[in-house]
Amino acid sequence: MSVRCEVLDANNAYAAAFGDRANLALPPARGFAILTCMDARLDPAKYAGLAEGDAHVIRNAGGRASDDAIRSLVISYKLLGTKEWFVIHHTDCGMEFFTDDVMRGLLGNSLETAALGAEGFHDVGTGPGSTEARYIDWLTIADREQSVVEDVRRIRQHPLVPARIPVYGYVYDVKSGRLVEVPEATAAGEGRLIKRSPRQAASAKGTGGDGSKGFELVGPSDGNPQVEFWSRRRLPFESKEPAFREMRSSLQDALSAIKRRDGMILGAIYRSEDRSRFDVENILVYNVGARKWAAAESGIRFERAFERPPAPPGDRTGLDHYHRYEPTPTDEGWRHWDRGEVLGRFEIAGLGPRPPAGPAELWLAIRQGDAEVLV
Repeated sequence: MSVRCEVLDANNAYAAAFGDRANLALPPARGFAILTCMDARLDPAKYAGLAEGDAHVIRNAGGRASDDAIRSLVISYKLLGTKEWFVIHHTDCGMEFFTDDVMRGLLGNSLETAALGAEGFHDVGTGPGSTEARYIDWLTIADREQSVVEDVRRIRQHPLVPARIPVYGYVYDVKSGRLVEVPEATAAGEGRLIKRSPRQAASAKGTGGDGSKGFELVGPSDGNPQVEFWSRRRLPFESKEPAFREMRSSLQDALSAIKRRDGMILGAIYRSEDRSRFDVENILVYNVGARKWAAAESGIRFERAFERPPAPPGDRTGLDHYHRYEPTPTDEGWRHWDRGEVLGRFEIAGLGPRPPAGPAELWLAIRQGDAEVLV
């Protein structure tokens, strides 16, 4: 029997005993809402003591405060009168097991269901995949408690959310069934400040427990136009975590300071022993953020090296992701890549009398250019 038949049979039994539920009012009787994860192990009705008609329950992957989740919360209070909100993430969440780059790589390879192994998710299907995954913020979770803090804070600071609504932050323990409060999140949701321990403060800032930053940055200088960047975690696209915002801003400032040189392009290299699949241009450019880099006006070249990064300043450990940017002669050969099979050849694209105003114009010019794809 298919799942569809099971669902319909269960519904028939439920409807037969529906009784007084037909008289439930539209607004939730207990006046609160829960934003939580879609994980099948979580039953908000049981862990929060709910009956039909009691509360609004909004679910998505990770229980994240996405635009759509906030849309639902705003409707919840504005039209249906909820007065308190909970953000509830949980232990062993699948959103902790991958990054945006991993998800984009998996979907780029295949639309079949991936498998979860000891080293994370990996693709077992056959193509084709799709590049559309590049344009979605998957809202993955690198730090469980901090993700609750970020979501509560985003809701609290949203211009459509009134200050009178408290927002509480919790983590549901899938091994015990208990809700564990995240005090910093609840404090943020009530508009209060809470004093954190040195370890908590370090985590929020993307630092180590010893207070050290989660990245190192060297250059450029008058005698050395090179920028070197080491980080504990690979820089994701537009992450809202304070640690990543600091990393991105520092790297943007350094790259903007590399001066343009005649006859040179900007050479960009990413080095790590991490063999996850992702687009290296995302790591080196797009995830850093759009800002004018004079050194890249004549072009930019990307490379990836599956090698241990050079030692960072002070021989710090744990900084396993390395970027290097420097002016490079246009005729210089590859340093880390060997030429392999040619899959496509691009000859010319007319961009018109002025540079494209945005990505759409650029892609249109390329699409109309003289391109050859070799299969």
